[in-house]
Amino acid sequence: MVEGYHREVAKEESLHTRLRIALMAVVGSSALLMVGSLLPWTVWDTKYDTVTVYGLKTSGASTLVIGLVVLALIVPIARSCPRVGWPIGAMCLFLVALLVSAIHIARMPSPAPGNGAFSAGVGVWLCLAASVIGAIASLSVWRSVLDGGVSLATPSTA
Repeated sequence: MVEGYHREVAKEESLHTRLRIALMAVVGSSALLMVGSLLPWTVWDTKYDTVTVYGLKTSGASTLVIGLVVLALIVPIARSCPRVGWPIGAMCLFLVALLVSAIHIARMPSPAPGNGAFSAGVGVWLCLAASVIGAIASLSVWRSVLDGGVSLATPSTA
């Protein structure tokens, strides 16, 4: 009987640890999404000069807003009531950011005008990666909360 109790406590602590790691991944992904929004999204190399277009002058403003919304709302909601569907909302926001980043990369002109070359900047790639990681982490939080039936509140020490 005591062994069963210890196994149950260890399982619950394991769920809490996995939930906290996934929550940190969601928060970290939203921060990376905001940083990527400020970095270069398009680079045009010509034989005379390099022209860099930063994210705020293109679609990066929308990914910055998405990152801010996720970061500003997810942490308080997750701490107070994790069953309100915030992981699904965060996943949807990350999927929108993924779509914005992927469309920007797909719209890169293949032959650049005037003996130059277009390339996607580091910011759009960072937004793309942060969106994928954030969506997967949000889905992981949602599944853990549903499967384990635990909250993100600090577990009690026995």
